[in-house]
Amino acid sequence: MNHDLNNLQFPKDSRNEQLEVISENYFRPLFDVERFILKSEVIDNGIDFRIELKQKGNKVGFGLNFQLKSTENIFKNNDGTYSKSFKTSNIEYLLNNGQPAFYGFYIDEEKTMYYESLDAFINQLNSQKINWQNQENHTLRFSKKITSNSINEIYDLALKRGLMLRKLNSKLAENINNIEHDNSILIDYDCNVESEDDIKNIIQNSGWILNDECRWKEIIFLHNKTSVGSKKTALYNFIVGLSYTYTGEYFRALDCFKSAVQDIDELQQYVKGYAIFFYAELRYLFGLIDKDEYDSTIKNLPSDSGIKYYIQLEEIEKSIPDLFNSDNFISKNYEKRISDFIGNDKVNNKIKLIAKIGVAAYKGEQLICLTPFMFINHDEHILQSSFVALNKEFRSLLLESEKIKSPFISHYCALKHNKFLIQFDAICKTKIDSLFDNKLFEDIQKSLYQSYKYFIEIGHIDNQIFSLTILLESYQSSDNKEKIKEIISLLGEYAERYQNPDLKKRIDFVVNGGTFVQYTINQKERIKKIEIEIQFKRDELEKLDEIEKKKQHNTSNNSSVINLFPIGYFIIPNDKVEKSFDILEIKDTLLKERLKWFFKEGIIPIVNVYVPEITEEGALEGNLEYRGIESYRKLYAIRKAFFENGFYRTNIF
Repeated sequence: MNHDLNNLQFPKDSRNEQLEVISENYFRPLFDVERFILKSEVIDNGIDFRIELKQKGNKVGFGLNFQLKSTENIFKNNDGTYSKSFKTSNIEYLLNNGQPAFYGFYIDEEKTMYYESLDAFINQLNSQKINWQNQENHTLRFSKKITSNSINEIYDLALKRGLMLRKLNSKLAENINNIEHDNSILIDYDCNVESEDDIKNIIQNSGWILNDECRWKEIIFLHNKTSVGSKKTALYNFIVGLSYTYTGEYFRALDCFKSAVQDIDELQQYVKGYAIFFYAELRYLFGLIDKDEYDSTIKNLPSDSGIKYYIQLEEIEKSIPDLFNSDNFISKNYEKRISDFIGNDKVNNKIKLIAKIGVAAYKGEQLICLTPFMFINHDEHILQSSFVALNKEFRSLLLESEKIKSPFISHYCALKHNKFLIQFDAICKTKIDSLFDNKLFEDIQKSLYQSYKYFIEIGHIDNQIFSLTILLESYQSSDNKEKIKEIISLLGEYAERYQNPDLKKRIDFVVNGGTFVQYTINQKERIKKIEIEIQFKRDELEKLDEIEKKKQHNTSNNSSVINLFPIGYFIIPNDKVEKSFDILEIKDTLLKERLKWFFKEGIIPIVNVYVPEITEEGALEGNLEYRGIESYRKLYAIRKAFFENGFYRTNIF
């Protein structure tokens, strides 16, 4: 036999085989032995390496797969990538293996290996052609080099995906008897595995706490993981409905409350009232029931329901606007009822605190209404002390809300306080310069933005609108047209996003000039004209006072004295008493007789000339009877007529 190796026939070596060995030799050292166990496949059906993971010295049993390709050299694409064709059968095979899979492409000319994940490849194919599986081959573009960083990323992904598969198998085992029932197993894109029952239990068992902490977005996030048609309990539907309500999703909230009320007997007695109340509120809002049915529903709520105190407070605060229609800017109904409410030991402290904040806001409304009259009467010192006292009250309430660790109430209180500050400054600016320097005004706006951001974070729509409305007033006050436009645009987006008729109505009112500050700006010229008129009349009355001082006016048996509040004491000849009644426009016969009796007995009666019609003797509510320019016009006419008829002022003390 011939033993010359050079002249014998042997299997031929090939460059492809050499490149395969070179690429594998290059590939292996990239994966450290502390985290990876590399196992090359003897029979290559589309996988070159099965790689098992280790974690802290433990072999965890799952890992990833790699398919390697190599080339001597290859032309780059225009975008700097390298292209390689793969059979569809290989893609399908890798997908069936259930572990993260990757393609490696070794370029010998560069002595570099590139890689891409199977996930990215399939995503690319799906976006390019829906029926790609019917095609025999597909081209993958490589751009990423395998580095130590990419090895770390591959490890983390494989570990995460492996844990997901473990959890999935575990859930399948745990729920083996529920597979054909209503329970589902959920997997998200972060590889989290949960059973639907787990989510339902979280919402049912912790929903009250999450709601109390204003974590409505988290509740909705969990709810959105569940199946649409799966059975939920009444408590579950109520808690989700509450979250949808506070985040402005009223239609979805309505559906949830409807489901909760349908199974109302499942709920604890304490919760039933809440469910019935919110369901009635939303149905009334969308016109599904009339006011009579709504009122009847609210009236018949369970007496032991926790919602009743919120409803009571809401009803009490409806009487606050009565102060605008009263002669002295007081709502006696509100003040009496809110005092009883706050003094009720059965009302919890959080609701009481909200009520106290409402009281401070009410006092702010009162002070704003009285401010113009205090300027007219030169009572600036009273105005200042009232303003300081109210600021102190707001700060005290803010500290109280922080003490009970309620950021919701803290921001709500801050909004009410800032609203008062901005509106008070606006009304003062009709007479004087701004109360606040630029720094303080900027601090107020900063506080408003912080509150707005907080209410965005927790998803409370009503208070987002409230925050923006006060911000709008602040920019209207400083005439910042750019910011005004920005806030109005934001409010418009809310109106479009949330199909709520009441919300849209409120936003339209604000956007179309309905803020207090805008009203004040519009009325500023009118107020200036009134001030000019008042000053003119005041100067004329002072001239009358000077003339009277030069004359001697003494009382006699033929005259009587009357106190015209707030002007002073005047002498009326007894034969002209009826004339004085005509000037005072006193028509009531009984009152005339009563005043004549006072004169006859030598008693000095008092009449308040501020009131529209004098119907009784006495100072009544004093300066609080002042109703603006009409009251001053009446005072001027009476004072002038008394002078012209010889009814002069006198000093009796």
